[in-house]
Amino acid sequence: MKRMEKRYFITPEDYEKARLNGIEKQRLYQRVYQCGWDIEKAIREPLMTGNERRCHPKKYQDIAAANGIDYPTYKSRLSRGWGYFRASTQPMKPRNKKLAKDGSL
Repeated sequence: MKRMEKRYFITPEDYEKARLNGIEKQRLYQRVYQCGWDIEKAIREPLMTGNERRCHPKKYQDIAAANGIDYPTYKSRLSRGWGYFRASTQPMKPRNKKLAKDGSL
């Protein structure tokens, strides 16, 4: 089976295909460059409904996962006003551990 090479640049033809599928230029750009979608998937996937999760930069989702931060925690931190970097890098507090009198774990 022939393996397709991943393309990193959106062509004018890609924008036209997306437009015919009801996807605006800005949405296609966001899906590919900010969310890390494959170009073909970004062109053919229907528009998201309001119930689907908001697209956060994939780079920070990957950093959060590497730091042991699950997606719901990452998303919750963003909704509380944390920046992408802080939400994906600040360690989670251990559950059921009491703090010492001096504030250490």
